[in-house]
Amino acid sequence: MAIGCLTGNGKGRPVEGSYRLLRRGTDKELPPDLEGEERGRISFGEGILTDGDTSTSLGWKGTTLGEVGLDLAIELGGKYFLDRVVLKGASGIGLVEVYAGGLPAGRVGDEEGPDLGERIDVDLGVEADEIVVHVRSFNRDVKLGEVEVWGASPREPLLFPVPRKVEVEEGPPPEVCEVVAGDDEEARFAAELLARRLEEEFGRRPKIVGKAGGEGCLVVSKDQAVPKEGYRIELGGRSLLAASDKRGLVYGAETLVQLLRSGVRCRVEDGPGMELRGVHLYMPARKDLDFFKRLVRYLIVPMKFNTIFIQVTAGMEFERRPEINRAWEEANRRAAEGKAPPVPHGELGGGSYIT
Repeated sequence: MAIGCLTGNGKGRPVEGSYRLLRRGTDKELPPDLEGEERGRISFGEGILTDGDTSTSLGWKGTTLGEVGLDLAIELGGKYFLDRVVLKGASGIGLVEVYAGGLPAGRVGDEEGPDLGERIDVDLGVEADEIVVHVRSFNRDVKLGEVEVWGASPREPLLFPVPRKVEVEEGPPPEVCEVVAGDDEEARFAAELLARRLEEEFGRRPKIVGKAGGEGCLVVSKDQAVPKEGYRIELGGRSLLAASDKRGLVYGAETLVQLLRSGVRCRVEDGPGMELRGVHLYMPARKDLDFFKRLVRYLIVPMKFNTIFIQVTAGMEFERRPEINRAWEEANRRAAEGKAPPVPHGELGGGSYIT
């Protein structure tokens, strides 16, 4: 799902939407009385707040707004996933609240708070076809240059992390009945992984074969033209997963599972933006090893991390210095009995050590 500026703001073509300037909690217009002039329902393609030009702005007197403030009622013309709202060229604003479907969706600032500055970002993470952006200045004059609504169409497949390129085609993809891997060892590994994941998700395990068939066939292959740890997917009649290395094939297999959940035909191209993508974890206790493996398998790998930093302390056996492990266990035992202070990070390895 590619996030873009739905209101346009000079960054691309806007969706078929509009906004209105209202007194808080009412349908009564509140046109600017300090700078600029706008009334009625203003389309994104024509509005001062959505034209991408921060040199033009709208302004309201603090005596007009008082402590009640202003509502920007934004209609998007359809349901979208909304990532955030960004106010630019702002002054005098102390609190911004965003409502979706009448419910709070995001907030920045405090009651009677100080001026939030020229740029205000409000994170959302909701689906909605309209929102209300409530602005309060607490008797200060307000100026506002741009209002950007960032999000994506729910027509696009829900993918995370967001790939570099997604092209959606009409119609649902066929059921994957066969996975073609050939003789390449890494391609066959990815094919086995994909077959297991599809069985877990959909209750059916496709056959792994050595030769391409017809509709419902998915070919897993190596392609050195694909960037390192990247992948290319074509999901349609005859489908394809291609990568130049094992990690790219694994990441692509995980993306394929997400795509098949979404039920769309599409083409995807992706590659890492950073060479090192790591996560820091503590050494698990022995009883948590199965959970640790599931964490890696179902979260860290699908999120396309390629490095795990494990904080060990003395939670792993030191064969050449066994006294370290003995002292670690003894210190944790005494701490548990209340005879000594807690050991820093004493929970690593469950207070013992893994052999």
